[in-house]
This record gives sequence, structure tokens and C-alpha cells, in this order.
Amino acid sequence: MNWEKWKQAAVQRGISDLQVDENGSRITSLRLFEGNVDSFTISDCRTWSIKGIYHGRMGSVVVESMKEDEIPFVLHALIENAEAITSEDVIELYPGEQEYPSLVYKENKCLRQPVFDKIALLKEVEDKLLHSDSRIAQVMEVSYRDYEGDVTLRNTRGLNASRHADVTMLSAEVLVKDGDDQKSAYDVAVLKSLDAFDVDRFVNDLKEEAVSKLHAKQILSGSYPTIIKGKAMANLLGCLIIQLNGEQVAKGISLLKDSLDRQIFDEKVSLIDDPFMEDGIQSTPFDDEGVACRRKELVAHG
Repeated sequence: MNWEKWKQAAVQRGISDLQVDENGSRITSLRLFEGNVDSFTISDCRTWSIKGIYHGRMGSVVVESMKEDEIPFVLHALIENAEAITSEDVIELYPGEQEYPSLVYKENKCLRQPVFDKIALLKEVEDKLLHSDSRIAQVMEVSYRDYEGDVTLRNTRGLNASRHADVTMLSAEVLVKDGDDQKSAYDVAVLKSLDAFDVDRFVNDLKEEAVSKLHAKQILSGSYPTIIKGKAMANLLGCLIIQLNGEQVAKGISLLKDSLDRQIFDEKVSLIDDPFMEDGIQSTPFDDEGVACRRKELVAHG
């Protein structure tokens, strides 16, 4: 991509500001069913999201090629999209930061390990699940996924930032039966090395969760001392997160819009958004607009 030629062409067509977001991803995914590879996919793709301000309105185009002979077509499509915008909101591109935080990642050895080893690991997980308890009627799925991606943001206002991310995940789902009752359970693990993955622990945890659901009974409504598992709490918090979204608050449509400095939870509750968490799945130095991330205490002692 010749950035200077794209900038010059944009100016000639009356586009006041231009931004190009380059996204690359490499994904390997495997799915095992009854001892056989049910699905095996390898993808390697790159896309460019091009945004530009034309007469005060933002147009955007997504393409899979940035060849110079395509500049006129792409910018023409961007202008047409901008002209279709009816919103009167003031639009501008972010000029970027002088410096971005640096993140430290542990090496993900899974990305370079042979595919046959990954298939062997899935077969081991499936086999151990089937033999871990007589009530496991079926291993519905065992899956593996490698993701490696990079993002580069650049615009005419000075933004020039790049980031890299990778993650490897293994998941499994089982069906358990006992008499007329049957339940299913699902679990996922994040890996950094095939050799370091504790298969027995993963299998035992999933088996225990599935079996614990059998013959569940209803209880009367009331107040009870409760221990909430991590995954259950994450699901509960999922309903709350949208209310903490900055855009929702700014537009006044969040239920928590007037809650600054108010006690809304028990004092034991604190929620922290930490984009620099070591080996966090979504840890990142900047957001999709190029704004530097920071650690935020969303709820402090209630």
C-alpha cells in the first residue's frame, strides 16, 4: 500500500481526512466427533477498512485489496456512502497518541506445533471424557482453535499505531444421562503450549459440572447464602456490562447514567476494566479508534 498516493488522491476528491485500518488474521480450527476429524479449516486473510470525511460526513468502505489502480473506485464508493449519511453529528478522526502502552505476552507455542499433535490432543480429551464417568452418554464436540492477528491504524491526522494478538482455545461439550434425566455441559480452556495443558484437570472439571446438573430440584423463592461460580458470575455481569458502556451513558439510555459517586452495589463489589492484564484474551494497548487504553475502576467498593 502506497500511503502517500492514497492521501493525495483523497485530497484531490475533496476528502478532508482519511483513515485506513489494516486487519490481518490467521486461523486454524479443528473439530473432532466420535474419534474423527469432523472439520479442519485454515484461513489467512487481510482486509482494509477505509474511512474518510467528505463534506462533514463519514463514509467507509471495506476491501480485500489496496492496489493503486483501485484507488478511484474505492474513494468513489466512500464518497457515495458519505453522501447517504443523514446524521448531523460532528465527526472527526482521532489524531493518535505520542506513545502507547506496551504489553508483554507469553510465547504461544501452540501456534508453531504440528497439526497432528493438535488432533492427538483432541482425541485424548474425547477418550478421557468418555471413560471418566458411566453417565457420560456422548461427547458432543471437542474443538481446537488458533487465532493470530494484527491491526494497523493510520490516518491523515497523525495516527499510526499497530498491535498484535494471539490466542489458542480448546473446548468440549458433553451429554450426561441418568435414568430419564439428561443434561449437557460445556467448557473452554486457553492454552499456551500443548505439552503444558492439563488434560486430566480439564476432563474432571467438565465431568463434575455436567454430573452436578443431574436431578436438579427447584427451591422456594427467598434469600439464601450463595456461592457463585466464576462462569456464572461472568454471565450475570454480562447483563450489566452494556449499562457501563460509555456511549450508552453519554446518550442517557443507560440505567446507570446518573450513578457517578452513588452506592449502587454492596461495598464488597468492585469492577475493574484492565486492558493490560497479563495474557488477557482481549488485552490491548489501544481501542478501535486508536485511543490509548488505560486501567479503569468502573465500580469501586460498590
